[in-house]
Amino acid sequence: MKRDSVGQRGIGDSNSPDPDSPPRRITHRDVALRAGVSPAVVSYVINDGPRTTSPRTRERVLQAIAELDYHPNAMARGLRAQRTQTVGFIDSDYAPLDVSSRRTALAC
Repeated sequence: MKRDSVGQRGIGDSNSPDPDSPPRRITHRDVALRAGVSPAVVSYVINDGPRTTSPRTRERVLQAIAELDYHPNAMARGLRAQRTQTVGFIDSDYAPLDVSSRRTALAC
């Protein structure tokens, strides 16, 4: 069962043989196909440059983004920018969370 254009599951109906599998992520290529522009133009709109786009093209891309509920993949953006905006925490006093031992310690 194929759809004419980008649908709920992306291009076509599904990329996997299992109909119960979750839908695949919408990519900037899917947005470009829906808006009738190149993936580079979608990138220009999302990142505000490096090239400008006409207001009409920008509106078409933003409308396609809204229709497809597109959200950029944060992991991919972090890898590309070599910055993830993630904070790590290391603690030398590691003890698994065990509720029963905590109750005993608090009761004393």
